[in-house]
Amino acid sequence: MKLIIFAGPPTCGKTTVIKQVIRRILKKGLKPAYLKIDVLYADEDVQFNRELVFPLKKYTQGSSVLTTAT
Repeated sequence: MKLIIFAGPPTCGKTTVIKQVIRRILKKGLKPAYLKIDVLYADEDVQFNRELVFPLKKYTQGSSVLTTAT
């Protein structure tokens, strides 16, 4: 298993880069997974689930529930 970590301030382009990386990984026949840990709120999992098909997990601060989409 290989791990890629994306970090940075809001609106710096992380989601755009992640989408491109995931598309390239899928084209190679590999199976990406996405784990989102956020201190506030994020909806990238909804965007990714609409555009790409792969396992997604999200955890936000203050939430005791881990949201999963496949």
